[in-house]
Amino acid sequence: MKKILSITIFIFVTFSLFSQDSIVNWKSFEQVSLEFAQKQKPIIIYCFDQNDSASMNMFQTTFKNQEVTKYINVLFYPIKLNIRDKDTLTFFNGSKYSFNQTTGYNSLAYQLLGDSISSPALVMFNKQAQGKAFFGFKNRDSIFPILIYYNEEVFTSTEFKAWEEIYFEAYPPGQSQIISRLNIKWMTMEEMIEKQKNEPRKIFIDIYNNYNIGQTIMRLKVYNNPLVAHYINQNFYPVSLGYRSDEVFEIKGVTYQNEPQTGYHEFAIAVLQANMRFPAFIVLDQEYNLLDRIQTFTNKDVFENIIHFYGDDAYKTTDFQSFIQNR
Repeated sequence: MKKILSITIFIFVTFSLFSQDSIVNWKSFEQVSLEFAQKQKPIIIYCFDQNDSASMNMFQTTFKNQEVTKYINVLFYPIKLNIRDKDTLTFFNGSKYSFNQTTGYNSLAYQLLGDSISSPALVMFNKQAQGKAFFGFKNRDSIFPILIYYNEEVFTSTEFKAWEEIYFEAYPPGQSQIISRLNIKWMTMEEMIEKQKNEPRKIFIDIYNNYNIGQTIMRLKVYNNPLVAHYINQNFYPVSLGYRSDEVFEIKGVTYQNEPQTGYHEFAIAVLQANMRFPAFIVLDQEYNLLDRIQTFTNKDVFENIIHFYGDDAYKTTDFQSFIQNR
């Protein structure tokens, strides 16, 4: 078989299609409360002290960085909170918070940051209105793992420290591109279907969204791990299918192609049950029956358990939790 050296350049998402100026479109608590009720997006609250140089430096650097501002303006509800604000502030739940003459801080700062107030700090709320504080100065490199963690809902599957570690392995500070040799021998759907006719195997399909950083990191640091890639190459036909692909193919008598109205591929719509959430991968058996569908960020250890559960045929005799305990 002819050997091909595959070199892929992964470019950090910059959202150049948007035209906002390089400044965050800060909103009030009242505005966000109304808008969140209509459309749920994660919320970022920047807690600052106007007497603190690090706080003011974030305004002048991080929050004027074009990548950062466009990402926040499009995907978050941004609020800035002066922790020494002397006005009475109304929180999302209607509670009122006023200035504390004794401590010199607005009482809302204690509600968000706890008793040990320090600035600058980011308080992030997910779409379910669950919050977490991140303390200290954040530049362009260090704020992005936090933003992506909430926008792409990585928090549903992975602790932040573990996510931050794998993120910086893929995107070292100051580096906007990653050049990587791919260890998995990715196929198109058409190539896989041809192979399947003569040598049936289980199928691993990564339904790929170029704009999802979590999925890019999985391709770089999970799928591309040499041991993981070798196992997949030996036991599966690995397929990379863009969710907006123009590929046309037939499986079990059904022809799938790009759906013109949405721009999504019909196969992706079908196997993801129209829930276009990423990262996303599926596992099929040799007859194209769906064995599993995963739509969340998955680290190497968890992914290895999943792929061995099906690759080793353990799913035929035991449940997943028992398999993990005995592996």
